[in-house]
Parts: sequence; C-alpha cells; structure tokens
Amino acid sequence: MLLNSIRPIVEYFPIDAVQKRVRWYAFDEKEHVELTNILNDEKVIYAFYNSEGRLIYLGKAETTIFGEMTQTFNRSFSDNYVIFAVKHPRERYKPKPNGGLRQISKQEAILADTAKFFSAYSVSPELIVPLESLLIRICANNLINTRMEQQLRPFGQL
Repeated sequence: MLLNSIRPIVEYFPIDAVQKRVRWYAFDEKEHVELTNILNDEKVIYAFYNSEGRLIYLGKAETTIFGEMTQTFNRSFSDNYVIFAVKHPRERYKPKPNGGLRQISKQEAILADTAKFFSAYSVSPELIVPLESLLIRICANNLINTRMEQQLRPFGQL
C-alpha cells in the first residue's frame, strides 16, 4: 500500500506562463491536454521553483490541482514575497515623455513573476495533509508560504 502512496506526475516541468484576461497560467492547457487531465483527476502536493531550481512554494490540492495551482500562481503574498524591478505596464512599455529612466523599486510579486518550474505528486488522500505539513515544516525558511501547517503532533501525542 505505501509503495503507491506517493507517485510523481511531473517533476521540474518548465513553466511557459500564459496570460488569459487578467489571470496567469503556468502553461497553456490546450498544448498540454494530457497533463491537464491528469492534474485535474489527482489529489496532489505541488511545488513551484524559481529559475535556479530553488523551491519557493509548496502546496496541496485536495480538489482539482489545475485550478488550485492557477489560483496560487496568481496569489499575492504581501510583504513576504517582493522583487526589485522597474515597474512597467505588462507588455506595454512606453518611455517616459521626458526621456528619464524608470526607477528600480521594491514591488510585491506573484508566483507568475518568478516561478520557472513546477512539480506535482499524486498522494493518497489520507497522507496529503500530514505530508504537506511535514514538507512545509522541513522547508520553512525557504518558502514564501505564509502559514505553517498545524497537522503534525509531537512524538508521544497520538
């Protein structure tokens, strides 16, 4: 039973961000129909990585992963996740009328701004919450997750 409790669906899958209306998607589901179908059928733990392959977000989806992943990909993480960048209207660069340079400033970021890869693992329903809790606690200093999971109990308190 434990042998099939955790199975990789996709690992370090390159993100090819696509914007549709006001939302960003990690990839175009029309180009990856089979992967989209698998992600919509499974209970999973998923991870986003930056361009260096560093884990930046870890989450679970007990319903449809594609929807949960998309929501997370667009979520604001307030002061916990910022980048230094020049603020431009997305895809509509226009120089300042006076020819001056735009200033580099600290800006709130969403995962769509920096995530370059994702992984997803199918997990048995009874393990999904405690496994996510364990992984978040192990990786706490590396993640932008703003809440620590509370599902683990100290040894001896079963």
